[in-house]
Amino acid sequence: MLYALFKMNETKMYLDEKYNLLRVALPEMLNEGRDINNIEIIRDFNAWSWNTLAQEISNIDCNLIYQNLQTLLGFDFLDNWMSQEKQKELLEKLEKELKEKYNEKNVKELLEYIYKLAIIVCVERNKLERKRLTDEKEWDEKELERLKDKNKLVEELTEIKKVKTKEIRKLDKLINDDKLLYEEFERRNANLSEYKKIYSVENLLGTIKKERKKALNEIEESNKLLDARNYLERKKELEENLKLLKDMKSSKNKEKYKINIQKIFIKCMEENIDKIIGPEQKKQAISLFYSIRYYNFIYFDDNRFIKDVEELREDLDRLEGKILLKLYEIKGINVITKDIETDIGIIKPVLSTRIIDLSNVNIQIKKAENKIEVGIFDGNTVELEYRLENLNRVELKNKKKVKLFTK
Repeated sequence: MLYALFKMNETKMYLDEKYNLLRVALPEMLNEGRDINNIEIIRDFNAWSWNTLAQEISNIDCNLIYQNLQTLLGFDFLDNWMSQEKQKELLEKLEKELKEKYNEKNVKELLEYIYKLAIIVCVERNKLERKRLTDEKEWDEKELERLKDKNKLVEELTEIKKVKTKEIRKLDKLINDDKLLYEEFERRNANLSEYKKIYSVENLLGTIKKERKKALNEIEESNKLLDARNYLERKKELEENLKLLKDMKSSKNKEKYKINIQKIFIKCMEENIDKIIGPEQKKQAISLFYSIRYYNFIYFDDNRFIKDVEELREDLDRLEGKILLKLYEIKGINVITKDIETDIGIIKPVLSTRIIDLSNVNIQIKKAENKIEVGIFDGNTVELEYRLENLNRVELKNKKKVKLFTK
């Protein structure tokens, strides 16, 4: 019921007409992602533990991308950005905000993949938008082909200008001569059915003025294309449109785009870690630790969490190692052994647990021959037990339970 109420909410994201190819797909994706996010606490939390079920998430792809952007930009910015009514340059604002925080190349690639994925997800379930974008793609292909033959294009545009200039002269005579205007009124009505007849000369005058404006616009468009700079800009715009629409009906590319988005997302998270430079940012580092743990348990598809996606394993290992190393550098995590790499190996599995309050985590280790036996406790309750191999030379600092985070 709560989800239905969120769906009815009139505060939705809308895109201006200038974003022709994305004006339906991107708002659909992010609006649904926000609705899914808003009911997460009721859907997944039973007051004692988290129990996330894929079948209870209405659209896993929408949720994944929304969570990516919310983590990178923060809830406040993303929510305010999505709620701006009739704001122009909305995508430019998104890109600007991301570029202020992250590597420009990463941001450009991230948004390109998100836009492509949004279109694929949209046309899978929205037949009208599928038809509209198919028509747009066909028109852009024809228009790009038309632009490729420059000599033929110049001849065509020159002819259009001649024809339209002649048409404007004729329309100007009708506008400035009442007798000719009335004759045109009679002539046009003679060829129209009863239901389509022009009711008055004044109505005809309005129609003629619109025809004149249209002819002027066509001359102006022709002049623009004859300008070398405008020609190149138009050609580039068509190429970018087709790049965006290239795989719109190819569901097999959906996973590829999702993987690419996550790889770039992880790079951006690493940038956030690199910005932490001292103990005074311990709270920020721990917050990132929580974000990474949460990220591990976001559904990638119907059967896998992010942490289970083999193609992301190397990237996740790197990210997890980086946040743990940073926490050690700023003394945010207690030392367990006298070897940092071993400590990182001991603590990493915490990121795969669903312990609600990580400040309650205690770690206990015991050495047995060339192995270390590890116990992860949520308070006094054992949450996870495992062994690390081949650690003969590792010296244990403390055999008692050790708090994960320093005070």
